[in-house]
Amino acid sequence: MKKVLSIALGEVLRLRKRFSGGASPLAVVALLAVLGSSVWVLRQSFTVGSGLYRAALSGDAPALQDDRFDAVRVEPAQAGQLLAQGAVDVWIDGAQVHWRADEKSLNAVGALRRVLEKQEIARIGASYPEELAFPLRVGVVYLDGSDAAPAGANGAPDSGAAGLPESDDEVLIPSLMAPRLPFAEVVLSLVYVLPVTFISIFFTSSFMDEKINRRLTILLSTPVTPLQIILGKMLPYAVFSLAATALIAALTRANLLLAWAIFIPTTLFIFAIYLMVPMFYRTFKDTTFISMLVTTLTT
Repeated sequence: MKKVLSIALGEVLRLRKRFSGGASPLAVVALLAVLGSSVWVLRQSFTVGSGLYRAALSGDAPALQDDRFDAVRVEPAQAGQLLAQGAVDVWIDGAQVHWRADEKSLNAVGALRRVLEKQEIARIGASYPEELAFPLRVGVVYLDGSDAAPAGANGAPDSGAAGLPESDDEVLIPSLMAPRLPFAEVVLSLVYVLPVTFISIFFTSSFMDEKINRRLTILLSTPVTPLQIILGKMLPYAVFSLAATALIAALTRANLLLAWAIFIPTTLFIFAIYLMVPMFYRTFKDTTFISMLVTTLTT
């Protein structure tokens, strides 16, 4: 274990020497500043597709609470002229909707239908009790399966399942049930994997540097085993990966032990793949190309 720690300490010192230039910390700070400002600008800016469609409202037409529509209230006669001239894409006159036959106007009508449906559901949900707002209610009754169903006239179980004792019941309202979003879970998984992939590039670069400068041959001539060399050089990067996983788990309020149980094998797999790259290739050019390919495939 002492030899492994000595190799790990040497790897940390080598990395420190590599990034000891004056420009590197400033570059990191600048990069973090750019990322932070980008996130802030993205949060302050409008959503994608803001003001994409222009709508004219007249009469008692409902207000459009959606960034995709730039809505203005005009008189009915003026609204018809604006629609015919192409100044607006859709005209809502009370309960009537008017549009042109071109593609953009038809797309605006499709988007308008979805917006109004969403607004109507939100209005009903806020205006009425839950049991009155949505007509579709699914009652689920859980039966105690310890007793067999009574037999019918032909000896088969009665389809009505009469006589079965009831345990718990549940009422489901499909309109209020939000479906699961697997895409969000995939993105969250990538958030865990990306730091490991990033630090693995330095792991590969370290081995390639030792191989090109023939320091790896000198290291193998010392009384250490290849496994100790691999573990020693991998230890700093593995510690960083575990710390990054713990930090992400804390930020996302996830179970830390479960996160480690999932991503420790993933980290070892990524390190194993990146360890094979410098073993088969001799130049940094080849290593860079294959590393990018490996990064794409593993991600």
